[in-house]
Amino acid sequence: MIYSYSFYCNTPVKRGVWVYCLDDRHTMITPRSIQTIAEQIVHELRRDILAGILKEDEPLREQDLSERFGVSRGPIRAALQELAREGLAIAVPNIGVRVAPPPHAELRPVISQIRRSIECFVLEKVFDTLDEKRITQFEDILKALYAACEQKDIQMLQNHERRFHSTFLELYGERRLYNIWHSTFTWMIFSDDRYEDTMRSYYEHKELLAAIRNRDMAKAIEWIELHIQ
Repeated sequence: MIYSYSFYCNTPVKRGVWVYCLDDRHTMITPRSIQTIAEQIVHELRRDILAGILKEDEPLREQDLSERFGVSRGPIRAALQELAREGLAIAVPNIGVRVAPPPHAELRPVISQIRRSIECFVLEKVFDTLDEKRITQFEDILKALYAACEQKDIQMLQNHERRFHSTFLELYGERRLYNIWHSTFTWMIFSDDRYEDTMRSYYEHKELLAAIRNRDMAKAIEWIELHIQ
């Protein structure tokens, strides 16, 4: 049986309709632009890598991925380049692109410090724009995060954490800074063992949102620093 669905992407950067047809063997993506195809392929492959479906050192062959997604090699190549920039894939000369190993444990303090610095800086810059409409948006994400934590659905938990924190970066609007932040976020969850206690994530984000609602920027930054370790 084949299932299909679509949704409209409307952001300051990209606009278009993404359409998928799913069966047991393929994820078919019907494009409106090469960029949106590549972004969706990145999302699918990133999910598989972080979930351990694609293992360390496993080859990511353009031909195989082209058949899986039903697209030409152009967007596949763009997706692999993005995964390499995120540190999830590595190009090996004369061999091809393979799934990268997780970051060394000794790098985690460095990566977490970069991410903390970015988020604290951005939160200070956008704090006054976090009105009731934005807070309602965060509350919706928090509800979804709670459900994922309660069900111990690590993949959905990570997705909702990404949505929560990326909102600050999107409000700030500096794409290059967003790209740096996104890489640090991905690196951290690539080797994160905090999810043994899934509800911890929910409570930390709940307190962060409470500080924002109470207009307590110092407390909000304190919770970001506590959360990003």
